[in-house]
Amino acid sequence: MLRRHATRLAAAATIALAVVGPATGTAHASGTFFGTVSKDAFAGDDTYLEHATQRQQQAGIGLLRQTFDWEQIEPSRGVFDLTATDRFVLAAARQGIEVMPLLFGEPAWATSRPAGVSARATYPPRHVDDIVPFAEAVARRYGPGGTLWTEHPSVPPTPTRFYQVWNEPNHPSYWAGRPDPHAFARLLAAAARALRRAQPAARIVSAGLAKSRHGIAPDRYLRELYRAGARRSVDIVAANIYSPSVAGVRRQAEGVRAALPRRARETPLWITETGWASGGPYARGRTVDTHRQARLVRDTMTMLWHERRRLRLRGVVYYAWRDNPVYPGGKDYWGLHTGLVDMSHQDKPALSAFRDVARSPSISSGCAAGRPLQSRSRGRFFEMPCAQCGQTAGACRASHSPSEL
Repeated sequence: MLRRHATRLAAAATIALAVVGPATGTAHASGTFFGTVSKDAFAGDDTYLEHATQRQQQAGIGLLRQTFDWEQIEPSRGVFDLTATDRFVLAAARQGIEVMPLLFGEPAWATSRPAGVSARATYPPRHVDDIVPFAEAVARRYGPGGTLWTEHPSVPPTPTRFYQVWNEPNHPSYWAGRPDPHAFARLLAAAARALRRAQPAARIVSAGLAKSRHGIAPDRYLRELYRAGARRSVDIVAANIYSPSVAGVRRQAEGVRAALPRRARETPLWITETGWASGGPYARGRTVDTHRQARLVRDTMTMLWHERRRLRLRGVVYYAWRDNPVYPGGKDYWGLHTGLVDMSHQDKPALSAFRDVARSPSISSGCAAGRPLQSRSRGRFFEMPCAQCGQTAGACRASHSPSEL
């Protein structure tokens, strides 16, 4: 779903928006379980970024998965520009939102792209160790005790703990037109060593794998990746799951778990993309109306929270916070219309559905206060379980504080 070149949203940067909510957010009881991707906030001006992160915090979002573009951060070997990511991480931290850096990109000095090849596919580095200084710079800047936090003591530290390496390498568009699990395992290992050297407690999230008519099926790719020795590099396995139904999301998550080798079966799973389009060019199983989008958001997020222990699910990232414009040189497609908010900054019904789940009393307080949240799965309704005791909201009679969760 990620595209190689992010658009600078100049129009959004000039829109006057009323900033609402507290100056500094508070962490949610659900922590970083519910996340999103917000390219618009990253590209917007300071006012837009502040407004967007405040609204995201109010919607129950605890994590922002953001591409840290290697090409932009290290345009020349050993020369780093972290200005844009500094600004984004600080804005998120003011709202108590954690950022998951997605290390991805193709700097001209490091690429394996043959001379004269202009294909839109992203090429990996010629030498895997070229990613090491980039990964170390990110971890030392944003991790616990990082230089960003010492330089900005007025901002409550919200250090990065999870780092995702690359995106959808099982798809030709993101691996030189020809996916290679063994080559990616080498890149992943180099990045993991660098991140752990700079931040010993860093948690490495593997690249999200997505089903597609092109490339290698996620289950096959994952098996090959682990045969290539990736188990030592991966703390959390990731999947980008798109399905027309709640049951389909569950089946794909179960498929990822089943593809893991026996010695890695306890590895947590993170769904780092999922979503549905409510407009744009029609795509079967991907495009729905706004009300169907809201139902899918509500029911899927509820199901994933309900089954998080069985699936060993660390979290889910909804793609995306806002609809996106067509990329320069690209064309419109369904993936630009999956936002919880539309291009004119109007809320879709899906935003209320997302907020109802992420801010549900059974998650935010762990007790039965308020109306129990219900959702339908496999033809039956179930209630959201208490975040602490695991009972349904209707059965739970405890009164847990968020700090206990």
